[in-house]
Amino acid sequence: MELLDPARLASLGSLHALPDSLLIECIMTLVGPKDLLSLALTSRYLNAFARNDYVWKRLFFSCRDRDSTRIVFRGSWFLTYLFPTPDHNEACANHPLVKHPLPVQGVTSPYLSQQWHRGHLFLGHFYPPPPLPPTSPAPTDHHSSPRSFALENYDDLDQETFDRRYRYPNRPLMIQNSGVEQWPAWEGWTLDALAAKYGDTLFRVSNIESDKEPSFNMRFDDFLHYIRHNSDTDPLYLFDPYFAENVPEMDSAYKVPKYFEFDYFSLLKADIRPPYRWLLVGPQRTGAPWHIDPSGTSAWNTLLSGHKRWALYPPHTIPPGHDPTSSERMTSVSWYLDVYPHLPPESLPLEIVQCPGQTIYVPSGWWHMVINMDDTVAVTHNFADEANLLHVKRSLLSESKETTQLKRWELLEKEIGSRRPDLIPALTFHPDELLIPGLADKEPQLLDVDSAVSLSTWRARTQDVLQRAGIDADVNDIKPVLSGRNICFLAEGAFVKFFTPYQDGLPSYLSEVAANQLLMDDNPTTAKRKRDGNGPTLSSPRMLGHGYYSESSSSEGASPTGEQEGGPVHWRRPYIITETVSDMSLFHMLDYLPKQQVDESFLASLMDGLQYYHTLNLKTHTVSPKIHELSRAAIPKRLKSAYLNHARWRIFPKHLLDQISDYLPTSASLLFNPHTRGDIVASLVHGDVNPSNILGTRPLTSWFANLTSIFNAQENFIRPAPISLERRDRMNTKIAASHSASDGEVPIIPPAVEEQGVNDEQIALALALANDNFESYQSRTVANDDMTPTSTDTTAPPSDTTPSPLRHPCPQTSTFTASHQETPSTFKPTTMIDYGDALVNSDPLIDYVSVFITILNGRRDSPSILAILLDSWRRLALTTRLQQQQQQRQQTDAAATAAVDDVVVADAGAGAESISLARRCMWHVLLWPSEGMALHLTRCVPEIGEMDTWQDVEQALFGWWYSL
Repeated sequence: MELLDPARLASLGSLHALPDSLLIECIMTLVGPKDLLSLALTSRYLNAFARNDYVWKRLFFSCRDRDSTRIVFRGSWFLTYLFPTPDHNEACANHPLVKHPLPVQGVTSPYLSQQWHRGHLFLGHFYPPPPLPPTSPAPTDHHSSPRSFALENYDDLDQETFDRRYRYPNRPLMIQNSGVEQWPAWEGWTLDALAAKYGDTLFRVSNIESDKEPSFNMRFDDFLHYIRHNSDTDPLYLFDPYFAENVPEMDSAYKVPKYFEFDYFSLLKADIRPPYRWLLVGPQRTGAPWHIDPSGTSAWNTLLSGHKRWALYPPHTIPPGHDPTSSERMTSVSWYLDVYPHLPPESLPLEIVQCPGQTIYVPSGWWHMVINMDDTVAVTHNFADEANLLHVKRSLLSESKETTQLKRWELLEKEIGSRRPDLIPALTFHPDELLIPGLADKEPQLLDVDSAVSLSTWRARTQDVLQRAGIDADVNDIKPVLSGRNICFLAEGAFVKFFTPYQDGLPSYLSEVAANQLLMDDNPTTAKRKRDGNGPTLSSPRMLGHGYYSESSSSEGASPTGEQEGGPVHWRRPYIITETVSDMSLFHMLDYLPKQQVDESFLASLMDGLQYYHTLNLKTHTVSPKIHELSRAAIPKRLKSAYLNHARWRIFPKHLLDQISDYLPTSASLLFNPHTRGDIVASLVHGDVNPSNILGTRPLTSWFANLTSIFNAQENFIRPAPISLERRDRMNTKIAASHSASDGEVPIIPPAVEEQGVNDEQIALALALANDNFESYQSRTVANDDMTPTSTDTTAPPSDTTPSPLRHPCPQTSTFTASHQETPSTFKPTTMIDYGDALVNSDPLIDYVSVFITILNGRRDSPSILAILLDSWRRLALTTRLQQQQQQRQQTDAAATAAVDDVVVADAGAGAESISLARRCMWHVLLWPSEGMALHLTRCVPEIGEMDTWQDVEQALFGWWYSL
């Protein structure tokens, strides 16, 4: 221990309390050169710290003459500081520290030891280990990212195949045998050849350890001398974006691979075009930390000498140990030594070692990191093409405060549109993008929520709307929450969401309010049914308030967009307040759960909850006519904009994009018609079932370990009366008796439960889990459930005494749930949130598609999983038809009108029923209003790009529906 070392204490005095890293990196770097030399004479430890090369390297680059074109490295930065130029060669050679170096002895410092080891680390053998089996079985063969790096021969891979396999599916690739050996650069760009030919030429060098001079010009012969004599932990790295402009002949020394020959940024003039190519000369231990290539571009990198180890994560996966919001970056060596060894096999990055002559393709948005295993020379380009054009557009527009970036996009839009009319849809602005510029001056907080001024403004607004709802909250206790493009804050007991103009903010607000009103109409009845075991498996946070926010006047009775005669449109800031939910989302649970978290029990519970939504009795609820209007218009609107959206997103390959218009239905009635007899209509469709919107609890590792969290997950947090001491003792006696034959530890209801409050049903469940007898609990629940028909004939029409099919049956009586719930699920879903895409009287297949793609990742390899979806659909179809029969019997008037409607509906139904469920599912994938569905699909099933038609995709993805 540093603090207990007597020698260190005697040498440093009061400074011994500070760690060595703080003394060297934060204190010594603030001391001037003369004071450092004085400190070096004070004591043994201060001598070691004051002479540390990290300190003198930073001092050198903060004080050096920037007009000088020479830097002669002397083996250490201390000597380089004293003798920086060739004029000092003789003085340096005669200096006592050069002739008789003074070793540092008697100093024990883990920090200095680590620094020395990393500065002398040999990486020539630093190859990725062979792949290990995951710590838990993977849930599917169709991972969200490839687990092995694709390697292709240049001559065997034509342009069309590359587009289908890699460009549009956004998959990385290593290309070999591309003729790099015939490039003039192959022999002309070795280290010695570059020094011989361009030794006195200045190149741009990167220095990540300097705040004062992060990059500078350096002669190549001086840089080569540095490469061969340095022992820095973070060496200098030649990273020159203007090498071809400064040395024109180097432009013709290499050739751009055929797949990347055209770059849309090449349409811009040289003075406005961003840097796009770099000469890379890196000594061993250099590299690039985790990053995404700028401006939404993709990249290729050809290695001419040496070896590079690449690590990649897909766009949706932030690398472990990396903080994108921090300005500090962990170096490649540090990440591999400090983070990599602790990663489980399923969390390891996609890795490959690049050898001389190979070219790597890094698609847009992919996180990647590089480490040079030895001295390397490479050339790389960043480029914009059809596949990443949307990413380029968004990246440039997101930096619209920089006028250069905005100008680049304006020029690109003009040039691309004139040369490629077919790409005009990709250049077209979304309505949100047209609205935002008009709001920029009037409401800048909508565009820059993270600034201190905006954060303070929105906190005050949050406090105001909470007070309007009768909730007191201290402004300092209101915390911002990252939630897509909406503005969200969390206070004690309340969650506030302000809707922004992005992504149809007003319809999202109206849909969320309407859905919450429908689901809270039964509260607290719904909560009681759930606790009693015969209610929905999924609850929703209770809505506490909603409206349009305005500081100056009441928010009632005004247009949500605030149109005023003669004035500009401004956003009225619609908001909604709901209760907080303590459970974690499935998305965040993925970091803590085994990979088989989507098991049969989980899926059965989820589908039970969705079926409750799908079979709500809307006649007992008040539904806004506006919501009916939005829901009726949703499918036709999606159909009208589908091709334009996909042409804008450019996610699918061109040959499939060209077929979208012919594949999609000519009319929305073919896909869905709410008046079609025999069609299955859902009362309420969530519209966006994904891991972020499903909350739940952790697995039950012991019967009482998570008992409190289960009780806390009760809908709306309505808790029964606390358990009495006598009752707890009585239950503990039962538990002890049930374990009398066991030698194991007897579980006891903890006293903490007394304060939480439990009911008989919860204790029965706890006892069943304690006895590992969940099945008996199910049968007891079914037997005691007076809401469940005793008859098993589910085809009988409902009678006056039969529970209405509009009320969701007990989950344990489900035909597919009971067989899969003998063992508690790894993840237990409890709550569904975010109803911004909800629809009433719409197609339930929308939710089925969302579950299959975003939850199951397009999994088709498990018959038991698919059987749950199919059985759920059968039950929903039966329930819907029973509803229709019930409604027909109640309609005793308007017989003539009904007869006319019967003819019209029958004709429409014939067309709808002739369309397979598989096709309707595929249509919904293509009609999805945002690109998230298509992106996730291509990540999970990248082989889609190689399929010839949408019918082939339909068969591959949804062919399992044919079993119906």
